[in-house]
Amino acid sequence: MKSSFSELSYAFALTENLVNSLGLPLLMAPTFPSTAAEGKKGAGHDVKLAMPGMSLFLQFKLSHCMRYASAKEFSSGIFSKKVGGKSEPVYRMYLHPLKSSRQTSLMLKLEKRHGIVYYVAPLFHLPIDLSKHFFAKTVAQESRFIRPSVIKKMPDDNEHFVSFRKTGKPWRFSENPVELEGIETETDVMRRVRKEHMQKIPVNERVSESLEKMFEVLLEEAKERQTGTRVIRNEVARIRGLEMPLLEKASFVARNFFELEMLTIGSEEENADKYSG
Repeated sequence: MKSSFSELSYAFALTENLVNSLGLPLLMAPTFPSTAAEGKKGAGHDVKLAMPGMSLFLQFKLSHCMRYASAKEFSSGIFSKKVGGKSEPVYRMYLHPLKSSRQTSLMLKLEKRHGIVYYVAPLFHLPIDLSKHFFAKTVAQESRFIRPSVIKKMPDDNEHFVSFRKTGKPWRFSENPVELEGIETETDVMRRVRKEHMQKIPVNERVSESLEKMFEVLLEEAKERQTGTRVIRNEVARIRGLEMPLLEKASFVARNFFELEMLTIGSEEENADKYSG
């Protein structure tokens, strides 16, 4: 059963819950999906970039609910149809095949350079559950966060998917299914974010570094594919020269080249002045 709510709805609910849990402000409102116009003014807040902060990259995925015994998760014997004597569904998120998208490859390279990069998908698929978890502020708790390095490089150009329950290890289903190690909970992710934030590095340094790392990844990917290198190099130079606020420019590159949402978190408002002077 496919998800009955949109990726936009899930992304908004998850982001709101994450920010609420952190108790720290976003420095720019996310735009879901990629609706930000290049060069559009008014969304960036460069004046705030002197305060400490950090950025994380999220790829929002919707989950398909698998209940029938014919599903590959059950027919392969990898997942039991019942848990504790009760039927328990498995959730599945699809990955872009390499033949149509380089997203997985780009995310792997970005994680090596940046670190905090995740796929995130819900453990529910009905609108009533999205609403319930949103108001209970448990959307993040009822989601699985998976780093690209855990999923690893796709073995071929075919379609692959990752299947999971709330507990236990997820599996990547290819011709030969692979159990995924190194899975993090929502608590682990929040701990990583707070640890990075505690380093008190100014946001402008963080965002500038993230932007340059994204450019490095784009150039490396083009070089590996041995196609479009000159086009990418020219595009990177063009974007560097755009008169856009730094935060808008980095978010624009994340959305339009990586299909990621870059969430940039600042300091608490009451502490911001001492860092911005």
